[in-house]
Amino acid sequence: MDMKNSIKITKSDFSELNTEISNENTLFRAKTAETEYFSNTEQPSKWVYGYYFRQPATIYYEKNKAGLAAAIYDKDNLKTYFVDPKTVCQYIGIKDQNKSRIFKSDIIDFLYNNKNYIGVVTYSYASYRIININKKLILFDDVTNLNIIGNIFDTPELIKNKRNGD
Repeated sequence: MDMKNSIKITKSDFSELNTEISNENTLFRAKTAETEYFSNTEQPSKWVYGYYFRQPATIYYEKNKAGLAAAIYDKDNLKTYFVDPKTVCQYIGIKDQNKSRIFKSDIIDFLYNNKNYIGVVTYSYASYRIININKKLILFDDVTNLNIIGNIFDTPELIKNKRNGD
């Protein structure tokens, strides 16, 4: 091996690179709990983004019927949000045509075999895929013109009672 042309990578270089990659690919989103943990006040839920972790269940949760043991830590705002665990979605590492991050449970429209489809992003057979309204699993490699049009929590009507090509 020609040592003059080789690049030396230090442990800290690898660590920084690994952190950069994992930060993007371990991004989660979820809807906040309707009961705010610290003030015990009712609030409308909202989407929050960050790192996901499980919080041990406590008497507080059970007593206040929140029943939540999930949280999102937003490192940009240095804040932890308690979230509804049913709404936790991971960023899949792909962006749509508008450069918006695609998350599991997003509803997207896309082009497949020269036909327009609507489907939901799901995790199946060890990878992220799209399940169209006809229940067909489609690989992301096989589609083009991806556009996020909603998600199953806020706009489920986009996928109900609709059928498309096949």
